[in-house]
Amino acid sequence: MKLERNIQQNLFISLLLILILSINCVSQTSESNEESDVIPEQVMEQIVRKVLIHYFKPRSQKKVIYLSDELIKQSWLPKIKGVDFQLVNFLQLRDKGTWHHRFNNTWEDEHLIGFGYGSWFSGFSGDMWHFRISKQTAKIWKGKSEWGSSGMDHGNSPDIPLPIPPPPPMPKKP
Repeated sequence: MKLERNIQQNLFISLLLILILSINCVSQTSESNEESDVIPEQVMEQIVRKVLIHYFKPRSQKKVIYLSDELIKQSWLPKIKGVDFQLVNFLQLRDKGTWHHRFNNTWEDEHLIGFGYGSWFSGFSGDMWHFRISKQTAKIWKGKSEWGSSGMDHGNSPDIPLPIPPPPPMPKKP
């Protein structure tokens, strides 16, 4: 009788453990499906807002901050007193060599995003931000590492070649 009762208790505990572990596995699977290589737009908006608010504080004198429009949209930019964020087209920035801020997301599989300052010709340097996506919400924190690129080596920039200068004029025949 005691032996039969012990077997029933062990069987019950085993089934309970299997049930708990299977529920845990199912919940992890559904969350990992949410985390794909493509960052949802509303999550990217949260990341952009949080990073910009971290770096740019309200000011008494107006300051214009140029941002590359590669990964972000105007509607995502936060309203900060005295700070005027202006999105500038990638091609304009590249051709002029203008110094600006930009987001870099070449590490999608690692859930990292970079935010840096520089120019197309001089290169960029900045900080790495880690993020995790949970139910369409971004959990984001500044990492201890930095990122950088040398001139004309900018990770996620479109592969648009630099303009080719026109050939010199042909000499006139006498």
